[in-house]
Amino acid sequence: MRIFRISVMICFVAVFLGCAKSEDVNRDESNSSYPELNLAYWGTDDEKLEIIEAEINQIVKEEIEATVNLMPLSASLSNYSNQVNRMLFGDDKLDILLVSPYMDLNKIVNELLPMDQLLKLHGQDITKALGKEVLDAVRFDGKLYALPGLRDFAEYNGLLLRQDILDDYKISVGSLQSFDDLEEVFDIIKANEPNIKLVSPQLGNQTMYRAMSNGTYDPLSDHIGVLPNYDNNFKLINLFESQDYQEYLNRIREWYLNGYFDYEVVKEDNSGLNYMRTGELFSYFSAMKPGIEDQESNLANTELVSVPLSEPILSSGVIMKFMVAITRKSEQPVLATQLLNLLYSNKEIINLIYYGLENEHYTKVDEQTISFPEGDRTQKDYYSFNSWILGNQFISYGWANMERNIWIEMERFNKKAKRSKALGFKFDVSPVEMEWIAVNNVISQYIPNLENGLLDPEEYLPLFKEELDAAGIDKVIDEKQRQFDMWLVDQNADNN
Repeated sequence: MRIFRISVMICFVAVFLGCAKSEDVNRDESNSSYPELNLAYWGTDDEKLEIIEAEINQIVKEEIEATVNLMPLSASLSNYSNQVNRMLFGDDKLDILLVSPYMDLNKIVNELLPMDQLLKLHGQDITKALGKEVLDAVRFDGKLYALPGLRDFAEYNGLLLRQDILDDYKISVGSLQSFDDLEEVFDIIKANEPNIKLVSPQLGNQTMYRAMSNGTYDPLSDHIGVLPNYDNNFKLINLFESQDYQEYLNRIREWYLNGYFDYEVVKEDNSGLNYMRTGELFSYFSAMKPGIEDQESNLANTELVSVPLSEPILSSGVIMKFMVAITRKSEQPVLATQLLNLLYSNKEIINLIYYGLENEHYTKVDEQTISFPEGDRTQKDYYSFNSWILGNQFISYGWANMERNIWIEMERFNKKAKRSKALGFKFDVSPVEMEWIAVNNVISQYIPNLENGLLDPEEYLPLFKEELDAAGIDKVIDEKQRQFDMWLVDQNADNN
C-alpha cells in the first residue's frame, strides 16, 4: 500500500518546550529530516490524498512546524483493526492511531500514552471542544488515553431504506412501526425483486442481532453483564439468559430462512453501505442522528429514508466508538498533541481532510455549505472520508442537501439525549481475567453464526449458555456488578 507523506517543519527545541516558534531559525523546506508524525486511520488509500496532504502541509507548517504522514490502512474496519494492532505492538513507527470499535482498550491501553498533562499544556482547544462530561466518560482508570472526535455522541437505532423501491410499491415509510411491519414490506419486495438483498447490518463484523437490538441496553463495552434500558435500577443481567435475546434470535433465524438476508451480508468484510452503493440492497440498520438520511444518501448515491426503532441515548460505548490516541512509542508526544489540537480547532485543515479540495472534490454554496462539483455525486473522482472518526465535525462544512444548521442541531441532540446510568463506568477485567477470556472465547465461537441466523437457536442457544456457564460468566458478571456498585457510590459522593 502506498502511503503518501507530507513534510512540515519544527524547531528542535519544540520537542521539549512545547513548540515555541523561532523566527531566527532558517530551514530548508525540502529537507525530509524534520520530525514526522505517523497518523493511522480507517480509510481508503486514495491517490487524491497526495494533493490534499500538500494543501494541509501548507497550513500545518505555519501552525506547529512538524511533519505528518496520513496513513489510511484499509477500507475494511476489521482489516484496519488487525493491521494497526500489529503496528502498535510491532516495530513500526506510529505516533497517532484511530482506536476502532473492534479494538479492545483493555488489551492496548499499556501501549498508549496518558494525555491529561499533554492536553493541559498543548491541547486546550481539545478540552474546550469536548467538555468535561465527554472527557470523563472516556477515562480509563481515571486517565485519558484516547479522545473521541466531536460528533454525534448520542444515537438511536433505526433502519435506512431506499426511497425509490418504496415509491415503486407505494409503501409509506410512516406506516413502518415494528419488525412485523417490516416483514410485510420485505415479503412484497422479495416477491417482485428476487435479486435484491432486503436487509443488512450497517457495518461489517456487526451481527444482525447487535444491529437490530442496538438501543435496548447498555453493553458496558463487552456485552458480558449488560444494563437493560440503560437503567434497570442499576442491576446488570446476563444478556444471553434473557427472554429478549432468545426472541431476537428466533426472529433473525426466521429472516434468514425466509431469504430476507443471506450469508454474504453478514460476512465481516461486507457492509450495508457497500451493498447499497451497488444497488443490491433495500435497507440496512444504522445508528441514527440528525442529518443521517442526507449523510447516508450522499454516501450510498441513492435517496434513503429512515425508520426510528429506539430513543436517543448517550452512553460511553457510543462516545468511545471511534477515538484517537498517542502511542507510547511516539518520539514526539508534544507535537502529536499539537497536531490533534489542530484537528479540533482549525477549520481549514478539517475541511481538507473531510472534503478535499474546493472546486475539485466539492464546490462552495456559501461559507457554511458545500455541494458536489456540477451536482454529480457519482463521479469517479469523488473524494470520500468518514468524517465522524476524528476531529471536530462541528467546525466543518455541511452538505447543501442537509439542514443548514446541522451542527447546531447535532449539539442540541447530544444535550437532550437520555444519559445511560452507566455513563463513564469502565470495567476492570483483571480480577476475573481468566474467566473473562474464557467467556469471550465461547462468545467468539457462537455469535457469528447464532446471532446471524445461521444456527437454529432452539438447538444451539442452550449449548451456548452451558459453555458460558462452564467458562465462568456468572463470576465475571458478579465482579462487574461489584465494580459498578462501587463506581456508583463514588459518583454520588462526587455529586454531593
